Amino acid sequence: CGMGERARVVGQSARAGLARLAAEGAVFDGVLMDPPYGQELADRTLAQLAEGALLSPDGWVVAEHHADDRLAEAYGALRLTTTKRYGKTVVSLYRSAQIPDDVAET
Repeated sequence: CGMGERARVVGQSARAGLARLAAEGAVFDGVLMDPPYGQELADRTLAQLAEGALLSPDGWVVAEHHADDRLAEAYGALRLTTTKRYGKTVVSLYRSAQIPDDVAET
């Protein structure tokens, strides 16, 4: 998909990797995450993303997780806007609360 020259593999746990990226001043417009199910990693990663400065003010996060993994409606400025269930898999979209409603709908 042509991302090879713009991609970087961080060989650490998600928690350590996110802390490292935050320390480096990295900022992302969007994050796609699909952590292992049943370990509360989606919840912890969303909380870490919300508490750090890794997301731009209009940032978003798409989290794939198991239907039994309960995620919060909000993590800091991130608000749950959409969920789609596919069998035992759920895809949840969180958007920054700083995005105006008319933009968040698009």
